[in-house]
Amino acid sequence: MSASQQPHLSKPAAFRIMGHLDTYADHLRELAEAWPDRATQEACVKHDISEMKCEALALPHLIVPWMEFLLPHQRLLQAFARTESICDRLDLLESHIGLLLDFQAKCLEVISGHRAAATQH
Repeated sequence: MSASQQPHLSKPAAFRIMGHLDTYADHLRELAEAWPDRATQEACVKHDISEMKCEALALPHLIVPWMEFLLPHQRLLQAFARTESICDRLDLLESHIGLLLDFQAKCLEVISGHRAAATQH
């Protein structure tokens, strides 16, 4: 039985993703500030992404939002590599935080059940 067939499993997974997103945001901020000395922070960000991926791909409602979040994540890291100013990296990060908040909103939909109710009509 999939997570979508067991809503009691979807809610905890979505809640865990939200926690990973908070940690991810902290790690990205540290990465932006530590660039180019980034080995530890980059490893943390990769771990965060891996943890979220495991949860998101198990929830059909979050697969598309996950991909919409993941692709800009890759572009953000590439932009970090091209940017020398910490202020510019933090500006890039601020733009990315909007995507993070959108993904958190999708997780909240799963937790609250509002999305499921809207798709049953």
